[in-house]
Amino acid sequence: MLKKTLNSEKPVLIPALLLLLFAGIAFWQIAFLQNSLQWDMLDCYLPWRYFVSDSINHHIFPQWNPYQNLGYPIHADLRSVWAPEVWLVSILGGYTNYTIHYIFMFYIFLAGYGMYRLLLNFKIKVVVALAGGITYMLSGYFVGHAQEMFSIAGGALLPFIILHYLKLLENKKIDDVMATALLLFLMITSGYQALTIILFYLLLSFFVFYLVKSLKEKNYPISYRLIMLNLLLVIFTALMISVLLTTIIQVKPFVARMGGMPLKTALFGPFSPQCLISFFLPFTVVKKTAFFDTDLSMTNAYVGVILLIFFFFSFFRKKSAIEKIFLIFGLICLIASFGRYAPVREFLFRYIPLMNLFRFPSYFIQFTVIAMIISGAKSLDEYLNDSELGKKKLQLMVGMVFFIILTLTIMAMSKINFHESAFLKHQNIVNNSTIYEHIFINGIIQLAFMALFFQLLSKRLLHLNFLVLLIVFDMLVSAQLNAYFTVCSPDTTARHVRKIVNSFTTGYPIPSLDAVASNKDGGLFPSPLWRNTSTFMKKVSVDGFNSFQLKNFQEFEDLYPGLKNAVLKNPIVYFSDKVFPIHQLKTNPSATIDSNALYLEDKLYSEIGVEKLLHHASDRLTIKRFNPGEMIVETKTSSVQCITLMQNNYPGWKVFIDQKETRIFTSNIICISAIIPAGKHLVSFRYFNKPVYVTFILSYLSFLLLFIILITRKIILYKKSSYNTNVVNFRIWK
Repeated sequence: MLKKTLNSEKPVLIPALLLLLFAGIAFWQIAFLQNSLQWDMLDCYLPWRYFVSDSINHHIFPQWNPYQNLGYPIHADLRSVWAPEVWLVSILGGYTNYTIHYIFMFYIFLAGYGMYRLLLNFKIKVVVALAGGITYMLSGYFVGHAQEMFSIAGGALLPFIILHYLKLLENKKIDDVMATALLLFLMITSGYQALTIILFYLLLSFFVFYLVKSLKEKNYPISYRLIMLNLLLVIFTALMISVLLTTIIQVKPFVARMGGMPLKTALFGPFSPQCLISFFLPFTVVKKTAFFDTDLSMTNAYVGVILLIFFFFSFFRKKSAIEKIFLIFGLICLIASFGRYAPVREFLFRYIPLMNLFRFPSYFIQFTVIAMIISGAKSLDEYLNDSELGKKKLQLMVGMVFFIILTLTIMAMSKINFHESAFLKHQNIVNNSTIYEHIFINGIIQLAFMALFFQLLSKRLLHLNFLVLLIVFDMLVSAQLNAYFTVCSPDTTARHVRKIVNSFTTGYPIPSLDAVASNKDGGLFPSPLWRNTSTFMKKVSVDGFNSFQLKNFQEFEDLYPGLKNAVLKNPIVYFSDKVFPIHQLKTNPSATIDSNALYLEDKLYSEIGVEKLLHHASDRLTIKRFNPGEMIVETKTSSVQCITLMQNNYPGWKVFIDQKETRIFTSNIICISAIIPAGKHLVSFRYFNKPVYVTFILSYLSFLLLFIILITRKIILYKKSSYNTNVVNFRIWK
């Protein structure tokens, strides 16, 4: 019945509904707002997205976050501002923890639907393609990375981009150029950058193959069209990401990692060879992370035990050139994902452009997963067409996988003290269970799946619908086994986090003139919110958890502890009349420093008449207005002195005294300072990055225009095809 229902000419609705259904079942804790998402979802994604949407809803262009790391250009953190998702959600009301639950589920569904569509492009049966889509969206990558929305979004978009780029190369139509460009824009603005960089080389492999093929066939018009369409793709994409390109050019001198990172950093977070056990027993890799030598989120690459068998079986059948490219690329990515355990990642780091810009070699494994699902689904499809083809080899593959799992299960059983088992004693399983218990339990489940599958093979009962249900059930079980370890918090409900979110400070309160050191990141909210909480409380803080940091701020934090302690004793804005050259500080960076002191670059120090600066006890300042990127201060002073804003000085900051722009300079490594004359004045600190603002308009106009053109063309084409179909039907009826 399922096969008959799905095998229509262009199945869309039913597969989509089934994918949505199984995504909801697999992650029911998230879909139905029971348990909360955890870790980076609450520490990073929520505060950054909350801040941006809050700014947009207050009609402030989101360029500067003043609340963490003493302020930073949030627009230069490529993951925070430019994704269409951000603007759409902000317009619809903004981000809460409930919002990120729904966005997570949307991306999971999108991942499954994208893989389903990609598999259909390989002429695979609809039901098999659906099984492949479910396998992809519930694979170890998505279950393991459930704490990191940028990884989830990137993984969801990959199949769509690959699909439309292959269509571009095959059909050479302008519609596929526009679709691919739009998807690349979404990928670059929404997904984790490592995935985009690796994807570039996969697409380049496809392009080189098709170009060389056309040149060998001496079909030069086709070669020319391929080159021109890809050039057009580059132009469309460049227009849409022009705001990111502008931002990268601007920020590159101010962020160390933009110029590349040390090899040791690039090798951090591998999918170590030990993690290969996740292909067989995914419940194993959530325990004893020291053994796996990587982060918990990067240990899982499960694609289902049945599809794994058909992937192994694929090495015994003929494959298309494109499938071979997937397999070769997937194999290279598998070895690269091992990080320091194999030489491939280091080779890529040293000799391949862009490969020195990201950490976590484990991201390579996602392309191995895609290759395995495509090849495994294709093998399953061909086997169903001719079940006698390679049957003995398939049974051999089943036996091999069965033997591996059985051996691991028996070995683990010998290590378990069943009288003290966390599972049998109903203890806190997340914290108290052992890796051997996990191997044993997962092994028993997998052996049951394998035995049933082998029975079907041996008795020639390999019915398509039943097999698909077996694959789906396998993926659902594996997702739920790992859910409370990597997907959701076992101890925190979504409603509990929602209550905390409802207590967030609204608007932009005027900061107090207390010491900034008193604004600590931790302890402002109850668990599970404990990092980047100053963004919610609207308190300027030196604390902040973000891989994006300005070089000067890192230097200020790491190299000058004495200066940092002194500066943080001040309020966010303060007067000073003590100015010294920076070389005095560099000779003794740990020295005790007067909190009122300012240290300037030596050349700048010689240009400022420090002898005329004088602070009086009667001098006063009052903060009249504050919002992200702007502070207006009313001052009353008896003598000339310096006024300093404790925010990172970055291109775009300007200071106005009585509405007249004045010269600003950097003090104490990072802060914004200016000379203020005696008397009563209104001092305005303003951040506005005009090049970023202009290119943002260009980017989104390009995006919207291309989107409208593509949709219009699709509607016109659909109407034409519907009209032609009606004409044909009418003639048949006549």
